[in-house]
Amino acid sequence: YIELNFVSFINEYIEKNINNEVYVNDANILTKILNSDSSNEYKIKYLSLNSTKLYNIKDFKNTFKNEELLNYMFERDTILFNKDNVKIHYDNIEKSSNEFIDYVERNLNDSNVDEILKDNIDMCNEFINISEISDNLFKYVYKYASNHVMTIDPNLSKERVISLIKENLIEINYGNIKMLLDKSWEEEIIMWATSIEKDVQDKVIRELLSHTLEEDLVYKLVNSTILYQNAIKLINSIKSKVLIEKICSEKENLISSIIDRELSIDNINFICNNFKKFTLKNKFIEYLINNNKLNTLSNDNLNEYVMEFVLNLNNIDINTKINLICTKIKNNIDVIFLKKYIESVTEISELAEVWDGKRPKLENEEKRKVGNMLIENGYVSKYGDVEPVRVYIQKNKKEVLWEIWIVHD
Repeated sequence: YIELNFVSFINEYIEKNINNEVYVNDANILTKILNSDSSNEYKIKYLSLNSTKLYNIKDFKNTFKNEELLNYMFERDTILFNKDNVKIHYDNIEKSSNEFIDYVERNLNDSNVDEILKDNIDMCNEFINISEISDNLFKYVYKYASNHVMTIDPNLSKERVISLIKENLIEINYGNIKMLLDKSWEEEIIMWATSIEKDVQDKVIRELLSHTLEEDLVYKLVNSTILYQNAIKLINSIKSKVLIEKICSEKENLISSIIDRELSIDNINFICNNFKKFTLKNKFIEYLINNNKLNTLSNDNLNEYVMEFVLNLNNIDINTKINLICTKIKNNIDVIFLKKYIESVTEISELAEVWDGKRPKLENEEKRKVGNMLIENGYVSKYGDVEPVRVYIQKNKKEVLWEIWIVHD
């Protein structure tokens, strides 16, 4: 009778349980009820009080055609949690339900994680890009995932994105780069771009350059541990003039390549103002010489460090050195520095003796040019009319000079 009338029997059986007693029937009865033609309403009523586990999900014949009942069973933990049941279920669905995700999260722990997840890699690949899963579940699954996330869930937290980048689990493509840029996640972009794997770094830079980048981000990338050739590509993307002041001084190869191109006035000013610490002094001066810009340096740029360096270089022609000294004279440089500059140029060094009380001769073209400039600007006076002319400092000017020396001493 029961076999022939199982549906009506089980429905009546469920209805008569008015005291909500727990069902302790064995697994065969549970399976028979699940596979019967009884409605989901009765099956759910039964499951709500059922204490028996379904050991094999395949025993439920219509499992994947009855999503409502299946999800309820996950909610109640009716299905035994093991690697096979998880895999069978996942392999037969298009997308994981919230109930299934919660089921996995509740039952996964340190003792079973390896057994469950190592055979369910596809599930891990899906879960890592679901923002709704808990941090605890994410902590487990991202370590077992193997496929790249093609389109990052925009609600994925920054911390999770960092973890995925570190594990190389995000596809390097236009959309994923755009999402990071739109969120202004610069540190994460830099971390991705500075991957120790050259191929990864090259791809990230290539995709970044397909976007319009803020200059601040470009400089941050350039100053990171990024490869030289990629730094050059980024520098080339800056439409305005590249500013050396925004590039780390340790990036000598990069700064050198910028000098090789063309230096803007801003860059020349910056290098001169920081010449004492600038490590590519010879490179910079060579650029100025080759581009006829050394003689046109402003007085402000001809500071103490630039002057001393240039005047002591053997490859700078004498006319250039004389012109630079004349520029300083015309701008009323302090005698302390002027004397030092003149002494450093052999062809005119004797002129510095005028500040030692002597009367040096203007006996060559270089001395005459500097001497006349000193006369015109009131540093010295002409002594006599006999050629070669001599220069000297009048007594009152010596006294003033002595006072200057005392102050500087």
